[in-house]
Amino acid sequence: AELTGDWDGVEEVDGKVRGKCFSEHFWFPPPCRADATKCFLFITALGYEFEVTMQRATIFNMPIVPVDAKDWDTYARLPKTVTSLFFWWQPDPTFLGLNAKMVSFPSFNRTDFARGLVTSASTGIQLDKYVSRDLDVLAPRVRELISAFYLSMDALNQLLLTQKIHSSSAMEVACSWLQSNRKIWEQWLPDTTKCFAQFGLFNQVTEVFVDN
Repeated sequence: AELTGDWDGVEEVDGKVRGKCFSEHFWFPPPCRADATKCFLFITALGYEFEVTMQRATIFNMPIVPVDAKDWDTYARLPKTVTSLFFWWQPDPTFLGLNAKMVSFPSFNRTDFARGLVTSASTGIQLDKYVSRDLDVLAPRVRELISAFYLSMDALNQLLLTQKIHSSSAMEVACSWLQSNRKIWEQWLPDTTKCFAQFGLFNQVTEVFVDN
């Protein structure tokens, strides 16, 4: 409330300030307090982005009511049955097929976040690759293949959606993709004429190693 100025949206209970329940179960931002029927739900679970949404709805005057589902199954079901906003991340198959659109907020502001103002967008989490630290020595070609491997988020989402629709195994979906996209994964393969430290090229006809 100190950051948003919305003292009408909080109450003090047992010496602690908390969001005020306006209809037994829901906290309403200012735009929803006169007529909640004109507002949208923001469905989340385990409290993810709940307080963040309270701030954004208040400061940006958004008619959004945050709702914390009672369990994961309820969270996964409600956005499919109720027109709403919902917390989600990718890659994840839970809500694929809903053609969801991301709501954009101002770029991440580290200074604001440091003082508790969390209305700007969160920073994205990079999906990294990790390998054994000695893989360069033990299997350099494998290391190069892993390094070159790349799938766009759109392609990954399509694979997850295919798996979900057809109840296929991950192996079946991956195998089908490899068979249909040879031109893509061939570019990941290391150059067969490239030598690595402690490795060499062997001529099977002359049975000698080839000089670089």
